[in-house]
Amino acid sequence: MSNKRNVKRKESAMTLTTLFIKFIFFWLVLFSYGEAQQPEKNKTFQAKQGKKTETENREKKIVEALKLCGDSYLLSSVTYKAEAKEPPDFEAVKKIQSLANEVLFDGGTGSLAERFPLAARKVAAEVPKGGFVIQIDEWPSLQEIQAILGKEDSIESGSIQTLGPSPTGVNMPVLVSITWYKYGWCWFGVNDKKVVALQADCRAIKIVEFKEALVLAAEKIELKKAYQGGKLKLTFTAKDEGKTVDLTIKNVSSTQLVIFVEKGNTVFETSDRKIFLVSPERKEVELTAEAEKTLEFPIEQEGVGRWTSGSIILSVPPKEDKKP
Repeated sequence: MSNKRNVKRKESAMTLTTLFIKFIFFWLVLFSYGEAQQPEKNKTFQAKQGKKTETENREKKIVEALKLCGDSYLLSSVTYKAEAKEPPDFEAVKKIQSLANEVLFDGGTGSLAERFPLAARKVAAEVPKGGFVIQIDEWPSLQEIQAILGKEDSIESGSIQTLGPSPTGVNMPVLVSITWYKYGWCWFGVNDKKVVALQADCRAIKIVEFKEALVLAAEKIELKKAYQGGKLKLTFTAKDEGKTVDLTIKNVSSTQLVIFVEKGNTVFETSDRKIFLVSPERKEVELTAEAEKTLEFPIEQEGVGRWTSGSIILSVPPKEDKKP
């Protein structure tokens, strides 16, 4: 009887040992599989990060190249890249023109280097097959553009309509042959080795990536300088009996801004006092066109009495005194 019990105990012990070994083996196989898959996951992640970085760098370089094109321009034409057999969409053409005009010309502030990408993004979001061409007055050389952007993605022949002298001496519409040097969505139109036009091909814009790139390409500007440049409306709302304020920063320009406040004191003058924003650290806030955000700051004051409640709005920057 005793021998039978011992045998059963040994069998139970062997069974448990076998199960334990199988359990360990299972997890070792699973762990090994996970380790084998990790390099592939890392490669995929690195590829995505590399592509994102490449897109960001391309957009920043395009902005740099656009800065060479001056700030005087006119909308030459709009394009709608219809599919084969697709009927003309005249409403889409009108929409493209309206959207492009809205960013390029209507109100707000900003250079061509800021407005042109934003206009392209706006058209791409609403009319993905759209595009538009602008003529510029400052003509950088193709060599200058290539020094920033490198070799173009491709080249395409084309033409633009502009005004030129006729035999009678009156300016008449004429076609000028150009070569488009393509860099993603942004095309540089070249005539006689000079860039005379720009084209936005909105089909090549991926909105998500483009937004991220624009944030990086957006102008970074200090709070007070942005206000003095007419880009911001500031609303100071007193709190804690005038010891702190909620500062609402509104971007009144048509371009994207990254506003920063340096560590230390930033002073603003009103009609009856000075307000010192006290920032314990550098702060940054990203503002798309017409957007606003609120930050809290401790403050110090100089003036008659103490301002403890209500709001002070600064929307028009002070005029600089002209030296005689």
